[in-house]
Amino acid sequence: MAEKQTKLWEKLSLFFLVLIFIGLNHTKMDENDTWWHIALGRWMVQNHQIYQTEIFSQIGLGKPFIAHEWLSEVLFYAFSSPSGRLLSFLKLSLIVSCCFGLFCFFVKPYLKGKLSLYLMLGAAFLVAFRAPVRPQLFEIICVSYLLVILNFWKENPSWKWLVALLPVQILWANLHGSYLLGPVLFFLFACGLTLSQNFPFLPGDSLKTYSSKDVLSLFLWSGLLLASSLLNPFHFELIKKSFSVFFLDSYMKEYIREWFSVTRVEKGIWFYVWLGWIVWAWVSLVRSFSRVSQVELYTLILATVFPFMGVRYITLSTLLSFPDVLKRSYALYPKGFKPKTACFLMAPLTALFFWVGYPMTLTAANPPGSGFSFGVVPTDIIQHIKANGIKGVMMNHYHDGAFILYYLHPDVLPVIDSRTDFYGKELFLEHSEAYTSMPLFNQYVKKYNVNLALVRMIPETEVLRRNLFESPDWTLEKFGLDNMLFVKADSSHPRKTMEEMTQDLTLLAQKSRSTDMPISSGTAYCGWIRLFGHCELASECRKECELSDEMLGVELGGISPLCFKFSQVCFRKETACGPCPSLCDLYSRSVDRINRLGFHYPNIGGCS
Repeated sequence: MAEKQTKLWEKLSLFFLVLIFIGLNHTKMDENDTWWHIALGRWMVQNHQIYQTEIFSQIGLGKPFIAHEWLSEVLFYAFSSPSGRLLSFLKLSLIVSCCFGLFCFFVKPYLKGKLSLYLMLGAAFLVAFRAPVRPQLFEIICVSYLLVILNFWKENPSWKWLVALLPVQILWANLHGSYLLGPVLFFLFACGLTLSQNFPFLPGDSLKTYSSKDVLSLFLWSGLLLASSLLNPFHFELIKKSFSVFFLDSYMKEYIREWFSVTRVEKGIWFYVWLGWIVWAWVSLVRSFSRVSQVELYTLILATVFPFMGVRYITLSTLLSFPDVLKRSYALYPKGFKPKTACFLMAPLTALFFWVGYPMTLTAANPPGSGFSFGVVPTDIIQHIKANGIKGVMMNHYHDGAFILYYLHPDVLPVIDSRTDFYGKELFLEHSEAYTSMPLFNQYVKKYNVNLALVRMIPETEVLRRNLFESPDWTLEKFGLDNMLFVKADSSHPRKTMEEMTQDLTLLAQKSRSTDMPISSGTAYCGWIRLFGHCELASECRKECELSDEMLGVELGGISPLCFKFSQVCFRKETACGPCPSLCDLYSRSVDRINRLGFHYPNIGGCS
């Protein structure tokens, strides 16, 4: 009876582990890059060819483009939907399947170990840290597969295991730019075995011996894996680009956060989990010294160094060290696992992760749920541009470029987006410096024929926003949730001074307070769907979403388009109900329905 209960608790603890892993990965998608990956995939599917010449950004227009992740992008487009839930399902399916494979091949023999389940929990947390809906997702899967094959080969050296790597390497070279890791890791493994066999100095070097033929086959297969990577649309150009990105383009390591060393980024929970993981990996190696080989030592050194080359390699560091850490921990503590205690510890963790999502810090988390997190992109500004038929070239922050090119191409071109490896250091810095002063901004605008300026409302842009307000060449087109849209002043967008705008808003506010607006809740809801930019998620609001500001104002009771320029001001805390109280009344009547789509807009109540 006691044995049956123990087995039941063991199964329950594994069930909680699976739920935790799902909870950690079941989060909203907030990666801006996802949008341009889908856009490129859409173009390739619609045109039946590989994307090779840039058409999506102003500063890269006409330049050759190496779509080194074309297969991922086609897959992402195939699974794309307005809400993004299908993409979330794809990610969850792939990542859970990958880890289930690791469980079957690595974990099963060590389940009785005292620390095994907790090590799996730590690994699950670190893998989920860098498992976005980006081609990098396939790096996790391919590296995991490679580690499984290498561990099979170590137990039973045979070329049959190595043959299984070829199709995966070919796919990898078309899915993600990290495909060079395949032949490089294979080559380093072969070097470690060579040193272990010919220059043994650690006790574990003599525990397992391999013939010279076996070791030589590894070197040959590493070359074959590299050669198989040429089976892509760009052949040698792809290898040249990958080599350049990883070894020559150091500017990304200076300016792009995911390429920062772990010593440069803000430390979150993930950092301390990784630090604990690496510390235990070294402690277990020292305590198991009588069985440690050079291959294990070099693998752990590599796993330790990788995150210092870029925080994006936290997941790779975990995967590389996982098999050896698990085996050493089991050798040190083969018994003593208490499944009942584990269940009581993991049950609240399961609830926590499904409730808060992936906790980055003690106060911030990637929110739970599926689909896109529209809070990180200027949806309201984009919908305003679409509905009012605005066209041109937009000055934008590089994070927003992917969303702009996905929704507005070909009518509006962003000057830049987050494809930093494509633009290079010179163009990236030229764009960044344009935001630092008005003369540089004007010079940049003139050089690239910019007629739209999307400016984030952050302290760093305060001077620029003030200058654009005061400049006779620009006029405010839209005051959004987190951004302002300025348009070059011309006959269709006449310039108004702030004094004139203030006077107009005062009159509008007085009129708005005294006007009875018998608007249906459905019309009010769709009005805010259009203003917030969530039309893709509300097909019932197609009519309102296609209306210009002028016509939408008629639908909502004769509201002036000028109010729409300030429509999001009404519920910003510092401005209370803002200059258009009647719009705020409409907002308070429809916000609950909007939040059912997965948003969290505050409801301040009416203003009348």
